[in-house]
Amino acid sequence: ASILYAMAQLQALSKVKHQGESNNREDLVKALTNQLKEVANTLDAKGTCYTLYAIASMQTPLDPGLAADLKRRASETVKDFIPRNLSEIAWAFVKLEMSAGTELEEGLTSQALATAQTFKSQEATTFLWALAALGVRFGKDLEKELVDRGAVMVPAEEFSISAGPPR
Repeated sequence: ASILYAMAQLQALSKVKHQGESNNREDLVKALTNQLKEVANTLDAKGTCYTLYAIASMQTPLDPGLAADLKRRASETVKDFIPRNLSEIAWAFVKLEMSAGTELEEGLTSQALATAQTFKSQEATTFLWALAALGVRFGKDLEKELVDRGAVMVPAEEFSISAGPPR
C-alpha cells in the first residue's frame, strides 16, 4: 500500500511522460495489484485507505476482485479510520466511479460523526463533497458538525464532480 501511495504522489509531481515509461508503470502497477490481491484481507485501516487513494490517484483501473476485497476490508476496519482516512477513501470512491455500498457508507458516516471534532477544514470539505458526489445521504447532525469544523458547503447549483471538492 505504501509503495502504491508513493507512486501516486510521484505521479502527481511529474507531469512529463517519456515514451515507454507508461508501459513500465503499468507493468509495475499490475505486479503490485497481484500482490495486493494476496494480502488485501490483512491491510489495516491506513493501508486500505492508502491503497484505494493511490489507485484512484494514478487513474488505474481497479480489478473487480480486488475492489470487492478492499471494500470488504474497509468495512471491517472503518472504526479505526481517522478523518484523513475518511476523506481520502471517500474521494477515492468518487474518482474510481465506484459505489462504497450501504454497509461501508453507513460506517463512514458513523465514524465521521464519532471523529467530527478532529476533522481539519479540508478533510471535512472533501469528505462532505465526496459523500454528495457518491449520492450518500448524511444527516444534518454530521453536516453541522463538519461545517463547524470549517467544511465549505457548495450550493447544489454549483456542485460539480469534475471540478472536485472546493478548496
